Amino acid sequence: MNSVIIINGVRYEGSSLSVLQIMIDGKDVTPKEQSVSISVEGNLKSLKIDRCDHISIKGDIGPVDCGRGNVEVTGNTGSIETARGDIVVKGDVTGDATTSRGDIAVGGNLGGNAKTSRGNVTVR
Repeated sequence: MNSVIIINGVRYEGSSLSVLQIMIDGKDVTPKEQSVSISVEGNLKSLKIDRCDHISIKGDIGPVDCGRGNVEVTGNTGSIETARGDIVVKGDVTGDATTSRGDIAVGGNLGGNAKTSRGNVTVR
């Protein structure tokens, strides 16, 4: 089943998202703007992106790998990593939650470790 993926206000449907270029199920949908905001409505198998201002996921997701940007997940996730940015997960994280510069907040259970060099860690 496909999820709704919104990038800078443009709506797409797909089941996995990879961003070096923004590819949804093999189709290049890279915006011309330098500022990128991504909103996902539904579940994704995985998310990999090199940079983004903000990612909001309303659903469950497998592993998340974000080179730079804030990540917010309302459901559950596998491991989640961003180099610079805050991580907020309202559900469970089954793996590690890692950021080098930012806060980590997990509302559910944390299956692995939470690591940040510059920020706070809060686990319910």
